[in-house]
Amino acid sequence: MSVTAFISQLPYRNRIRNRREELRMSQEDLAVHMEKSQGYISAVERGCYDVRIGTALEFAQALRIDLFDLFIVPKKRGPKEKVKNER
Repeated sequence: MSVTAFISQLPYRNRIRNRREELRMSQEDLAVHMEKSQGYISAVERGCYDVRIGTALEFAQALRIDLFDLFIVPKKRGPKEKVKNER
């Protein structure tokens, strides 16, 4: 499997949007920072485009997140699992 095919299967798009919103950045802010168009940022977040690894690195740098963390899917807890300090 190629790197591009692998990346296309990962749910990084939601991570990009979520992280951008955590940083209170608009799509336009991110686009200016990355020297891309707002339309391109929107299209990536909507899943219209798959990004190459170099572009993924640009997203990670602009969003101040490790490239690895951009692609990690948090493990979902089962209904019986509890978080520490949760009663």
